[in-house]
Amino acid sequence: MAVLALVIAAATVVVLIVLSRRAGQRLQQFERLPMQYDFSGHPTWYAPRRIALGFTPVLAGVTLTGTAAIPLFAGEPMTGRGAAIFLGVVVLSAVFWLATHAGQLWMQDRWARKQG
Repeated sequence: MAVLALVIAAATVVVLIVLSRRAGQRLQQFERLPMQYDFSGHPTWYAPRRIALGFTPVLAGVTLTGTAAIPLFAGEPMTGRGAAIFLGVVVLSAVFWLATHAGQLWMQDRWARKQG
């Protein structure tokens, strides 16, 4: 169970890194990228490109790995329904991070197209 959860976490982080690297190539002409937007879609603050593209993969790596490693530190092995629920939490967390990062990259691409 823990091994599968760690594999899901690692695969998710690899996908996030690949997405960031591709975005970095597309957005290399910008020193800073938007990190947050107001309700009308306008950026409210910016970060250096490497930080903007690396923030989500790092944060996802820390949280997903920490969550996936929980069974390694539990006193008893997870089995049955508890194991299924745990794996579901890891999968949903991975999907959340992928969707969040894809949304952020989409907003950054949209902003970049408006810049000319």
